Amino acid sequence: MADVAAGGGITDVAKTAARMPIYFTIIVLFTLIYNRQQPLQFVLGFFAGTVIYFAVVYPLTIAGFPTGYMTADASLYDTTVELGSNVQVKWLVPDPGLMLCVLLCFRHSFSFGQKLFWSLGFIAALAAALSVEVRTSFLAAAIFLVLYLLLQGLRTWGKVGVSIAVATFCIIPLVPVVIAEFVTASDVYNSDYNSWSNVERIFMLNIASEAIKSSPMFGTGSSSFWSLYGPRFEEIFNFPAVVTSPHNLYAEITVSWGVPAGLMIFVLIVLLSANAVGRKGNTVVISLALAVIASNYAVQPFAEGVRLGTILLWFCVYFSIENENTAIRKRPGSEVVTCRQSLNPQLS
Repeated sequence: MADVAAGGGITDVAKTAARMPIYFTIIVLFTLIYNRQQPLQFVLGFFAGTVIYFAVVYPLTIAGFPTGYMTADASLYDTTVELGSNVQVKWLVPDPGLMLCVLLCFRHSFSFGQKLFWSLGFIAALAAALSVEVRTSFLAAAIFLVLYLLLQGLRTWGKVGVSIAVATFCIIPLVPVVIAEFVTASDVYNSDYNSWSNVERIFMLNIASEAIKSSPMFGTGSSSFWSLYGPRFEEIFNFPAVVTSPHNLYAEITVSWGVPAGLMIFVLIVLLSANAVGRKGNTVVISLALAVIASNYAVQPFAEGVRLGTILLWFCVYFSIENENTAIRKRPGSEVVTCRQSLNPQLS
């Protein structure tokens, strides 16, 4: 409806139809909670492939081989560099928080080789994140500490404590949006925090706010965002406009499809996180997963890898809840099997 109302035509409608299953895959996966083996192995396999790709490309880039990637931000600040001629290696770095969460969540079901693989992946991702200064990884670590303390301490407060913990998680992605209501890209451009990335992020959220106010009901269409901010950004700041989303989940959904769609996503996240925080489970895994999800939703580009990464993190949350005693209970009336057997039926 948003694409039709925005006059996007059949191309935008088809694009939305292709993207919606990715947005709502978490719902589909939760309906398969008792038959999770295939979807779970798919998501784990996807990220295993990402780790292997990163493990090959990153060392070659560091060694100076012409991989097409770079290890510094310098050329991105030089507007004379042809757009696309260099790609930052930090965009390849798997999220170390996600890697650690997978390792902790599935430690009872992984074989020794799988544990070793994800352990080395976590160490490599953390080292790479430190070397290329992936800020979202540090943000996730800070949020993890806050959420862990909340989940540990507030559970004793009953419903009030759970409500505070859930509110903290759900509001974190709103923080950049609120900041952008009071801070403009020009303010950042004329400050000590001036950089291509910081200016563009704030400018995108400034434009997102304008777009939402101009088309609150149905949004501006799924393919509209770059045309809203790109030409203006390049004209005002003389930096290349290189992304096509506001780098924020709430802004992304609301700009594209309107305030009702944004509210639906917000309510869904509140319900999912309330269910996760309010039940027993592995608080370390749950709080870590919620922290990485919150940082992804808040400041990362909403690319396909981040979407599937978030799906995997939600899976870790519910896997941890249901398998507190390293067992999975199948449908009512069926037998109880161990985690390792559930992921590796041939071991049964």
